[in-house]
Amino acid sequence: MFETTLRIDLLGHLRIRLEQQEIKLGPARQQAILAVLADHLGRVVPRDELIHSVWGASPPASVDGNVHTYISGLRRVLEPERARWSGGEVLLSEPPGYRLRLPPHSIDLATFHDLRDRASERRTAGDHEGVVQRLDSALALWRGEAFGGLPGPFAERRRAELSEERLAVVEQRLESLLALGEHSDLVPELEALVQEHPLRESLWETLITALHRAGRRMEALERIAHLRGVLREHLGVEPGTAIRLLHHQLLAGDPALATPEPNVRRRSKPGLLSVIPEGVTRPQLAGRELETARLRSCIRDLETRRGRSVLVEGDAGIGKSALLSAVLASIEPRCHHLAWAVAEKSCLEPLGALSRALGMESDVSITMNDVLKRVEQLCANASLVLVIDDLHLADDASLLVWDQLCLATRSLPVLMMATARSDVDSSAFARLRRGIATRDDVIMPLRPLSRAASCQLIHQVVGMPPGPALHALTTNALGNPLVLRQTIAMLLRDNAIRAEGGAVDLHGDGGVGSAERALAASMTARLDRLSHDALETLRAAAVLGQRFTTSELAAVVGRWPSQLLDVLDEALRAKVLAHVGQSLTFAHPAQRRALYDGTPLDMLPPLHRRAARSLADSGAPVERVCDQLAAVSDGQLDSWVVEWLVSHDDELTACAPLPVFWVLNQALDTCPADHPHRGVLVATRARFLCQFGT
Repeated sequence: MFETTLRIDLLGHLRIRLEQQEIKLGPARQQAILAVLADHLGRVVPRDELIHSVWGASPPASVDGNVHTYISGLRRVLEPERARWSGGEVLLSEPPGYRLRLPPHSIDLATFHDLRDRASERRTAGDHEGVVQRLDSALALWRGEAFGGLPGPFAERRRAELSEERLAVVEQRLESLLALGEHSDLVPELEALVQEHPLRESLWETLITALHRAGRRMEALERIAHLRGVLREHLGVEPGTAIRLLHHQLLAGDPALATPEPNVRRRSKPGLLSVIPEGVTRPQLAGRELETARLRSCIRDLETRRGRSVLVEGDAGIGKSALLSAVLASIEPRCHHLAWAVAEKSCLEPLGALSRALGMESDVSITMNDVLKRVEQLCANASLVLVIDDLHLADDASLLVWDQLCLATRSLPVLMMATARSDVDSSAFARLRRGIATRDDVIMPLRPLSRAASCQLIHQVVGMPPGPALHALTTNALGNPLVLRQTIAMLLRDNAIRAEGGAVDLHGDGGVGSAERALAASMTARLDRLSHDALETLRAAAVLGQRFTTSELAAVVGRWPSQLLDVLDEALRAKVLAHVGQSLTFAHPAQRRALYDGTPLDMLPPLHRRAARSLADSGAPVERVCDQLAAVSDGQLDSWVVEWLVSHDDELTACAPLPVFWVLNQALDTCPADHPHRGVLVATRARFLCQFGT
């Protein structure tokens, strides 16, 4: 039978893995053709249908040749060892079109549908535990929007259809969790979903039921009133039969709404370990539904004694620890050991975080073998969830043991969960990360929050949705939850926001100013993480302005561009700088301003002089050079400036007048009376006086 290790993932941006290695897919329409064939796996897709799916109703005249080129390209991608003129075994030409020949489990979408169907069978059998387990696994397959980024009407239609399918699966999972008596844990997730889908009455029904069972009957009734207002405003209709019946049951105290009996199959196991760091709470998450579902799926896999390793990584403040706290709060304490600690850079004990998590006596004599034996002992009577927050701060011995335990998850029921910063500069940690990636475990990068999720976070913090000005603030916070929380906390402290018309917003010009100051304070805190060399280099970059090139910066600091790679990489990883085309820019203007203001005053004039010369030599716009020269506060201009002003005489009139006039005055003050170009400078200044009246 034909077998392959080829995997095609459609539930997100299109991805192909061959022998667990991701491979490049080529042009967007070539990818779109593959997506159409994968979605029709095992069936012949007629050539005309393929063309319409990718190019729509008006394909170009060259479309036949394009299809041939893309099919040839896909064959090279899918079967790199195939002889040039052979027909191949994966992508077949069969009249009247093409067929993709792969086992069903090679496509993540097929696996998603299989898990959904198996969950439906368990639902019919009354096994809600089995339903949740299978649906968690199904949702964990999603990496983003299905068919993400692919062109053509077919991909557009499938994105909408599969989004609806996924939401239906989310609803089925929530209904089964509700049947298992987990109503209290479901409320935050349901609140987020009804905000995202305010017209979906079935989600409101589940939320209202969960609130009632959690003893929050008045809130449940308030949600019904709110839903009625939403439906009237947007659709001009009243709630449907199910919501009206639920309303009647709530008012009547119908016992049918009572909490179901707990799941009797969940049994407590003796001697379970539970080590949780002090101060850990269950936070409300904004967004992160896909990440939460995937992590919960990993936890549920432990019930079948299937272990694995998960690394959650991202910027400081992006919500890594909050995500773990929210997910781990739902762990069934009677089923698993929970060993959880935070790694600390100041810890001098080898294996310190691991030994604390595993409940071992603190002792410098603890060896790696002791830790491995402790894990084996715990796994003898129950599965183990081992969590290290800030793993990048752990000592090298801990990282080595972590790597060995990741390998042990193939035979032991251990779920390894860790968080780490994405800007780590450690060879030991880099080796560990490569090992996790090679073994096809889970590396979960946390991206910045979307604007919708940022607004949801503000709603959670202040209890009301944000108005227009606060909504705009979410963009400046760069999708970072910590920055956003700190900014809102400062605004609340300064009484800079107020509620009006069902929303909360900045209060007048003072509120806008407070918002800018609060956001700047949060953003400039990132500078504290930089090395001395990086800070000094960025001070010179701040002199150049908000945007600059590596060559310009190298000229200002007197180093080769190649010598700046390490410090620029550090700044990029710390999210102080960002790439914009071939240039670099400060991630936030407040960061540049803080660096500039922190530069000693006696250092600024020579930096501005060097910046002006480097910009002039590189052919930068005249206005940029003049801005640098005008910033030379000691009034001392180098001898090259006179020659430069004369050679750019005509261009100067197009610049802002004040910097140019200041530079001309300074140049004349330093230019000898017998200088051959003094007359040109005098004439240029006179022309400026006539033109601008300066």
